[in-house]
Amino acid sequence: MFTLAAKTAEDYSNTEVLLYALLGIAVVISVLTLLYLAVKLISKAAPAVNSPAEPQPLQGSQSVVPQQPISEGEPQTPVLPLSPPQVTLIDTDEPTAAILMAIVSERSGISLHQLEFKSIRLLSEVN
Repeated sequence: MFTLAAKTAEDYSNTEVLLYALLGIAVVISVLTLLYLAVKLISKAAPAVNSPAEPQPLQGSQSVVPQQPISEGEPQTPVLPLSPPQVTLIDTDEPTAAILMAIVSERSGISLHQLEFKSIRLLSEVN
C-alpha cells in the first residue's frame, strides 16, 4: 500500500526552517501589499461613482457671502464667517449661558454650530 512519509522536527535543518519562515513572511507582506493597493484603488473609484451631479446647498442658518462676482463658467464656492458671532450676556455668566445654549440645541435637534445666539438675558422670577 501507499504510505505517506512525513518529516519530523528532527528531520528539518536550520536552513530549511529559516527558508520556510522567510517564505511565510514574504507571503504575508505580499498579501498585505495587495490589500493596500485594492483599498487605494477602491477609495479613488468610489467618490467618482457617488459624486452628486450638482453641488448641494449649505444647511443651517449661517450667512454665505461670495468673495467676488462669479462668471457663468466658474464653480461657486461659499465663504463662511471666520469667527463665531459674539453673544451678548446680560445679567448672566458664561457657564450658565453655555448650558442654556446646549439645552436649546439638544431640545430643538439643531446642531450648536447652526444656531446663532445674539444675546442671553437672565429674567427675574415673576411672583
